[in-house]
Amino acid sequence: MAPVTDISSGTEKVINPTKGMTLKQKISYFSTYYLPKILFVAGIAALLAAFVFIVNRKHTPYVNMLFINHHQTDVVDIEDTLIPLLEELGKDPRNNIEINASVNMDLQDFGTYEAKNTFDALIASRDFSLFFADEDIFDACADATYFRYLSEYLSEDEIKAYGEENIIYGYDDLTGENYICGIRLTPENCDWIKNTNYESCCMGVIFSDVEDKDIKPVLRYILDYKTAD
Repeated sequence: MAPVTDISSGTEKVINPTKGMTLKQKISYFSTYYLPKILFVAGIAALLAAFVFIVNRKHTPYVNMLFINHHQTDVVDIEDTLIPLLEELGKDPRNNIEINASVNMDLQDFGTYEAKNTFDALIASRDFSLFFADEDIFDACADATYFRYLSEYLSEDEIKAYGEENIIYGYDDLTGENYICGIRLTPENCDWIKNTNYESCCMGVIFSDVEDKDIKPVLRYILDYKTAD
């Protein structure tokens, strides 16, 4: 299957690689010289197309909260309270709320090892912005520098209005200082908490990939929430 060449110009050049070949020879030539290259390019194109599809398909909910020891995975009632906020922001409530309340654990009970692994994986995902938990879990996370400074989202007067007994301090492992990282919420100081099955809980802004501009409206909405009379 040697190609036909022209040496009239002093340099051997291929005129028509398939000239004089039978159909079978042409198919064999194509399969040998061109098909591997075409398949390689097509494979790269398919991988790129799949990557673009996955990236575009991935959706990050606008509201993303983590509830620990909520003891009730059905959070429809909580989601319903957030619909007015999302509608005001022009977002579809059907796919812009993610609330995970599946983790229940006792830090003193090694039988909850699996729950602790699940908890660690959720924290490591950096997908959640607001964090709600009972006091023991929240205090442990505060000591481990899980939370952002609450002063980045609320004024000093707003924080003080909750009372010193409801302000929670965390440890900053970079500066070695204590800082305000959370608020203890009760039905008396937060109407919104009545929609959960917490009698009281602690709330903070957890370190994540969620931007501040998307955290502040949700935080403000929850703290200012008023139950309809």
